Amino acid sequence: MIPAPRHQTVILIDAPLSSRSPRYTETVGDALQALADHHGRLGRGALIEVPTNGSLAIASYTPYRPETEGVALQCERALATMTALLRALCGRDWAPDEVLMPRREPPDAAPYAAFFRAPVRFDHESAALVFPARLLRRAIEDANPLAHRIAERRIRQIEAACPAGVTDEIRRRLRTTTAQKPLSGLQVAHMLAMHRRTLSRRLKAEGTSYRLVANETRLGLAKHLLADTDMSLAQISATLDFSEPAAFTHAFRRWTGTTPSAWRRDAVAPEETGDQAAPTPPGRVSPSRPRSPA
Repeated sequence: MIPAPRHQTVILIDAPLSSRSPRYTETVGDALQALADHHGRLGRGALIEVPTNGSLAIASYTPYRPETEGVALQCERALATMTALLRALCGRDWAPDEVLMPRREPPDAAPYAAFFRAPVRFDHESAALVFPARLLRRAIEDANPLAHRIAERRIRQIEAACPAGVTDEIRRRLRTTTAQKPLSGLQVAHMLAMHRRTLSRRLKAEGTSYRLVANETRLGLAKHLLADTDMSLAQISATLDFSEPAAFTHAFRRWTGTTPSAWRRDAVAPEETGDQAAPTPPGRVSPSRPRSPA
């Protein structure tokens, strides 16, 4: 744990993201992929991805539940844990090139720079570590392929015993970095290898619909960025792929009964006064579900 002043979020490095399996893999890239697979199968509510962009790799952590308490802290813990894992694999002096943090910059950002030993960009739309892609090819000295296969087999058994619901799978698909544009129900059905009507029946059995799940997921991200960052409404609107800020404001009001600006003002005010928990402002629709699907 990194010491921090009062009211500053503390970075924790003991989050249960890792397992022994990544350590047994042959390369750093295999280890990160194992971490992503294990967390996706056993840690519902967020996904880890490690895409490459030219000479850079981006290890990202993306919560996808619509109303997760403490999203900013959850992202910090995940980035700190991934950093600790990479230092265990690559040496204690390893550091990313850059850290992307989906929260507003705290009054004292020194603990972040001290822990990550890299520039930290606050007010970003996602949580990620950026580092050279060549690191993914680095061999792990004490790799144990046999132990890795045994661990993978056990994980598959656990996954088979606790399969994810269709709603959870859709939320994951909607928040993956490969989904640069909003996905239609038909596109998601194809991804899940089922007919669109079958998808609708499965969702109905879980008490929801594709439109409601898509709206909840979009609204959850909007609330996180409004409450935890200083991104402008135009930036948030673009992140959510609205055609313009006015369209975002209209949708947000339809979902919640209030405007994004008013919601942000109410959500941030308790932080500024030092309150530990923010009650639901009078007249605001409960944030658990959008007021009505759009």
